[in-house]
Amino acid sequence: MRHETPRHHARVATTVFSPCRQRKWTEPAAGSDAANQLLIPGYSLHEEMGLLVGAGLTPLEAITAATRRGAQLLHADSLGMLAAGKVADLVVLNGNPTANISATRNIALVMIRGRIIRPDSLRATWK
Repeated sequence: MRHETPRHHARVATTVFSPCRQRKWTEPAAGSDAANQLLIPGYSLHEEMGLLVGAGLTPLEAITAATRRGAQLLHADSLGMLAAGKVADLVVLNGNPTANISATRNIALVMIRGRIIRPDSLRATWK
């Protein structure tokens, strides 16, 4: 079995997405945060957004793929964007992810179901 490196994943993503984007065939949606025992929720989504950017998407397009686009594909009209009447969990970042997608990993706080949660309190529950 071959060891798959981040460089390998970036090559695969580029091979798959670049031709599609050049022909405007698709708007990708991120999916690595789906229930899968081999993936770490959250972490895998950050990795996937990085791969999407490596494959040629802008950071904003990768963020859209990880948020709004998935909700659109699932026809979940109340999800995927911040607006009155929508359901939203919110991540507040310490940096600008449109300038550098890795800024999505520098989390200041998370709002889940109206409750503000600090990242350290989430990490404490993992132990």
